[in-house]
Amino acid sequence: MKNYLIIGYIVIAVICSVYFKNCSSTAHLPYSYNLGKAAVWPVTIFRK
Repeated sequence: MKNYLIIGYIVIAVICSVYFKNCSSTAHLPYSYNLGKAAVWPVTIFRK
């Protein structure tokens, strides 16, 4: 079960990083920046 949660988190981060790179206000920044932002983004949702 833990592996599925980790894989799901990584999949969400990759999907969000592609979205951030193509459709957000940070699209002009490198993909690595958007990938880092996407990796932290779900934490801000689950923290609340």
